[in-house]
Amino acid sequence: MATRNIYEIKELISDLRTFIGVLDLDGHLVFGNSVPLEISGVTRDEVIDEVFWTTNWFNHDPKVVAEIKNAFDRAVMGEVVSGEILAMLGGRKTWMEYVLHPKTGANGSLSYIVAEGMVIERRKQAESELIELNRELEWRVAERTQKLEEANLKLKALSETDFLTQLANRQLYDQRFKDNVAIGQRANESVGLLMVDIDHFKEYNDHYGHDKGDHALKLVAAKISESLPRKTDLPARFGGEEFVVLLPITDQQAALAVAERIRLGIEAMALRHEYFGPGAVLTVSIGVASLRGSELNEDDLLNHADRALYIAKEAGRNRCQVYGG
Repeated sequence: MATRNIYEIKELISDLRTFIGVLDLDGHLVFGNSVPLEISGVTRDEVIDEVFWTTNWFNHDPKVVAEIKNAFDRAVMGEVVSGEILAMLGGRKTWMEYVLHPKTGANGSLSYIVAEGMVIERRKQAESELIELNRELEWRVAERTQKLEEANLKLKALSETDFLTQLANRQLYDQRFKDNVAIGQRANESVGLLMVDIDHFKEYNDHYGHDKGDHALKLVAAKISESLPRKTDLPARFGGEEFVVLLPITDQQAALAVAERIRLGIEAMALRHEYFGPGAVLTVSIGVASLRGSELNEDDLLNHADRALYIAKEAGRNRCQVYGG
C-alpha cells in the first residue's frame, strides 16, 4: 500500500526543497525527495530503507534519536506530531522543523507516515537575535529603572533636608514627630523632645555678618548631630536659629543628659561672640520635655519643650531646662 502511494506522488515532490519522506509502519524511510537529500549531504543508499531515527541526520545525539522515535510512535497511534530539532545536515548541526502525518488507506487503517522537514536556521537565528535584543532591552530598562529609583531617593532626601545645615527639615520632622508620638501612645513608651535655640544669634549676625552667621549655623547643626547617641534620634532645623531633637523611647532624665551633652559641646567649640565683650563665645539654650503613653500627645510635648526653652532663656541662657523642673 505504501509503495503504491509513493509512486503516485513521487514526480510531484522530487524537486521540492522541503524534505518529504515516507515511512513504513516499522519506521523505515521508503522514500525521500531528491533535492533535500542532496542538500543534506547524504546519499539515497545511506538513508533509504533505513530506520528513520537511526540515520546520519539524527544519530549524532541520543536525545534527538529518542525524540524522533517518540514522535514516530505517537504518529503510529494517529497523532500529527511536530517539533524542532538539531539535525546533521551537510556536516553541521542545523535547526529543522519536522511534522509527522499519519496516513490511512481506503479501509481506514493506517498505511504509512509522511515526514516533512524544513530548515529553519534563519528563523532560529532571528529568534536568537530577538531574544538577545530583548535581554539587552530588559537590561537597559532595569538600568534606567535603577537610576530613576536612585534619582527619586536623592530627590526625596533633598526634599527632606535643610539646604544650609543638612539636617532634617521641618517637613520630615513634622512627619517623624507624628509617627513617634503615635508609636509611643500605642506602646506606652516615652518620647523626648529638645528645643535648641542659639543665644543672641541676631546680635551675632549683626556683629559678624550673615555669612559668618550661616557658618555658625552649620557648625552648631553638626555638633548637635554628632552629640546624639542613636541613629533613631532625629535632629532637625525648626526655623531660623532654632533646632529640635526628637528622641524616641527617651524619658526626661535621659533627654536632659542628651541636651547637656549638646550644650557643652557647642560651648566647647568656642566660637567667638564678642558682641558681648572679649572672650564671649556662642552658646545655646535648650528646653527639655518628655511624655509617655496616655499623657503623650503632639501639642503638649511641643508646648512643654517650648515653655522649658523660654524658662532657660529667661534664667540667663546657656543652660538646659526640664519642663516642670
